[in-house]
Amino acid sequence: MMIKRSRMMVCGLALMLLLGGCGNVYAGAGTGPRQNGQRDRSESSRKESEESESRESESRESENRDTEDKNREREETVSSRKESTEESAGEKSKEPEKARQVSFGSVPYFKDDSGSNTQFADGWIYGYWSRQLCRVNAETLKSEVLFETDSPQAGFFSIYDGMIYFMEQKGISYPEGRRANLRRMNCDGSGQELIAEDFDMPEGIVNGIEIYDDILYILARSAEDNRYFRLKKDGSAEQISEEETLFGMVPEGWQDAGLIYRYDGLRNLVYCVRNFGYAFLCDESDHLYRSILETGETERIVLQNAGFARNFVLTNEALVYRDSGGCLWYSVNLDDLQEITEIGEMNCYDIAFWDDKGIYTIDRTYGGNSFSIERLNWNGEKETLNYWVSNPRLKNSVYGDYLTVLYSDGTYLYYDGLSNGDGVIYRFAFGEDDEDAEQVFVYYENPVMEISTRETFSTTFTVEETGDKGEFSMTRVYLTEDTEAAARINAFLEEIYRSEEEYIDELMDDVREAALSDWDYGWDMTLVEDTLSASISYLDENYIGIRFVWYEYWSGAAHGQHGIVEYVFSRLSGEQILLTDIVENSEEEICAIIAPYVEAEAEWGTDKEGWERIILDEGRFYLTAEGIGIHFDTYELSSYASGGLDVVVPYELFDMRNPAEVGLTSF
Repeated sequence: MMIKRSRMMVCGLALMLLLGGCGNVYAGAGTGPRQNGQRDRSESSRKESEESESRESESRESENRDTEDKNREREETVSSRKESTEESAGEKSKEPEKARQVSFGSVPYFKDDSGSNTQFADGWIYGYWSRQLCRVNAETLKSEVLFETDSPQAGFFSIYDGMIYFMEQKGISYPEGRRANLRRMNCDGSGQELIAEDFDMPEGIVNGIEIYDDILYILARSAEDNRYFRLKKDGSAEQISEEETLFGMVPEGWQDAGLIYRYDGLRNLVYCVRNFGYAFLCDESDHLYRSILETGETERIVLQNAGFARNFVLTNEALVYRDSGGCLWYSVNLDDLQEITEIGEMNCYDIAFWDDKGIYTIDRTYGGNSFSIERLNWNGEKETLNYWVSNPRLKNSVYGDYLTVLYSDGTYLYYDGLSNGDGVIYRFAFGEDDEDAEQVFVYYENPVMEISTRETFSTTFTVEETGDKGEFSMTRVYLTEDTEAAARINAFLEEIYRSEEEYIDELMDDVREAALSDWDYGWDMTLVEDTLSASISYLDENYIGIRFVWYEYWSGAAHGQHGIVEYVFSRLSGEQILLTDIVENSEEEICAIIAPYVEAEAEWGTDKEGWERIILDEGRFYLTAEGIGIHFDTYELSSYASGGLDVVVPYELFDMRNPAEVGLTSF
């Protein structure tokens, strides 16, 4: 028995592109020239400018006094600005009143984590990690689970006026679109309420939850897909239109700059208004402005050497961005937009977070199990704070969970890692060895570790005459339970592994044939990469699901091919379970139930008469906590760019058989 896949033939010499970039260059404290944000003046205007220099000198002292008065006024009028990290922690649970009289400029240092999957308030670290919304006392590490879901969550929540507002998304592929519930509870987990039930989720990726002026914003990549709820005094939430929100105050033809690709990293409109009193907007030409929405006052922001760098960080004092070359970082003074300063060089594209010391980047080791932390200080110095923090959880694990927790409270770095298969939140102090990391919370206890073992075997085949290679890898999983059912499942798996070994032998022959052909490559190269990885994807007292993920790439091809094959077994008998075994519905009924879910998400392939029969193909069906899943590989119903297609249909739509009676035909 071999995992079926589309074999890719050698089709040409690979086009190899060497992507160069700036190295990790140490940069001392450097300040660039003050920039006026204007183009070179003409000869006629230059004379006028020289004549005005004396007048400007005389008025500069007066302007400085006006600026100081203006700054004091701003600090008084922008409500409830957080003056320190400690005050931010204590006041995070209480939202400031809406700013009314606002002027452009900087604000005192603050820390606002609203909307992220990890937040700090009143001495507690709150996390919406995988299936659990919990909190951990930052001093004692005492932990409490406040809410638990059936399926992994994106982790969106906000703390507002002493309460936690959060989304619960069902792991179901609804034909009419994604659905979710909106809930709230006190910060200790008491008083839980369902305030909006089964509302339609935005299309595409949701970027987070923000709250301002008693309006809850569920933000998407496009403002058109946002959802808005007014939080009423009786505890309920009423869905409202965009016109009643901050987005309704954005001028026609303009939009939130945080949604523009070239300004990636710039915080969203709600965050900016809450913390600064003004928003960052783009006009139809994607020019950057800051705007006081209530008055319509705007101010153009002209950047130096920005190009289309698209990496921005907004601090309390400055707009920080990377130059188009990718190494040099600039700072725009929010009190004087013409003051643009070179901070220093750091070879990175994404800033994880910032604080009063500088900006931080996390360098993840590609394909590895570690990351390092670097900081570019505001004075231009660069530091490596912790080198190769080990065993972070950066990839999918069983049940398809994907989570990356990376959070700083100013003293500790919190991150998620794996410990014997369990999902664990760790923390360690900046500058200390990560070996001193302490366990904060176990958010996921892996149930398969006690019943299985998993090993990876890799090999490289080299053609001695040419040096050309083939690289192969296979990850095997076996059950360790001493039962007849486990032995039967292992025998099934062993047959797959044996077939894969035979397939690898065939690929080795293909590599040798290609390497010894008349085609002169001119250098040694890896002609083919092939991997097969088995893992346990589902487990309960009755059933176990095992997933095989395969990947194959031939040099010269535009991209590799990949796919997934699913198997479900009875833990009582060890027999393979098909979809028709687990439900009492007929094949026609099964197809009729599942087809609308597939049609709603498929990009192509559902016009052919009788297409529904492929739903019943072996290797597609799997189980989840909330429903029956069906998988389609790339190119079956979707493009390569979209990837494979998975739909999950709720159990209640089927006539489910008694699990004790499934898979017992030959037991």
